[in-house]
Amino acid sequence: MNEHDDIDALAALADGDGPAGRSDGSDRTVPADHAGGARHGGGHRDGGHGSLWRRIVGLLLVIIVAAGGVAVGLNWNRWFGDDDKPVVETEGEAWTGNQSTYTGKKNTDTIDIPGFDAITLKAGATTQAVNLYNPEQNTCYFRITLLLADGTQLWQSKMIAPGNGLHEIELTQALAEGEYQDAVLKYECFSMDDQTQLNGSDIKLTLKVIA
Repeated sequence: MNEHDDIDALAALADGDGPAGRSDGSDRTVPADHAGGARHGGGHRDGGHGSLWRRIVGLLLVIIVAAGGVAVGLNWNRWFGDDDKPVVETEGEAWTGNQSTYTGKKNTDTIDIPGFDAITLKAGATTQAVNLYNPEQNTCYFRITLLLADGTQLWQSKMIAPGNGLHEIELTQALAEGEYQDAVLKYECFSMDDQTQLNGSDIKLTLKVIA
């Protein structure tokens, strides 16, 4: 290669016709300015998309956290408070009627159970006048059930708080006139705190059904 050819080659490189960015004869190439500019511009575009996605993700996280806070607030008592306790459905009114305590055998010495040798009912009727109550000195709920000797349930109360009682009940069926021996007045006792079942008593008595 003569001197003229060398000058032409240098001129071609200066005009950009030669291999882009080859500066020192080595195999390492450096991107041309216009190519680098394109990549640089592309980098700016990618950064814009990334920033938009970060904003969207951040907004979604804020919505999720807010929704979670609302859900916890609405369900706090049910999840962590006293709402997990059974709902107590009570009945009865403050009792000022006749009160007598059962003196026979019972399953507990700490709960007073009203006692009856017999209950008088009206024949052919389901609505009956009674004297059923939970003594005020007790510290538990009563649930009272009246059964025939064969186990037929004639009536069952809701929870009755201490000091409350019932003047009237509704039987599941009317009874014919007569005496029904060995009927059972079943007392179930439940804690007033968490409705844990306590000892109770089954009292046998006679149902005197009169016209």
